[in-house]
Amino acid sequence: MEKKFLSVFVKYGIFTKKGGNMIVERTPNEILLKISPNIDKFAMERLLEYIEYLEMTSDVKGKQGDADKLADELNATWWTKNRGKFIK
Repeated sequence: MEKKFLSVFVKYGIFTKKGGNMIVERTPNEILLKISPNIDKFAMERLLEYIEYLEMTSDVKGKQGDADKLADELNATWWTKNRGKFIK
């Protein structure tokens, strides 16, 4: 019963979840994450970097395979140009 109730609220953009000392609130315009100030600083920075990545890539229309192919091409081009600096 509770799972169905939560899914209805998530569908309409109103969602609050409490777990331990963490509270997650989702509204139509934002997601608020409230956590204990005792969290490990390094872990918090990693989490924020991941959330920033999700925000930056939320509108990306490309596919992972396309990105991988482009990265391979760029790496190959770079290696061709710079190989002499590393191998004599």
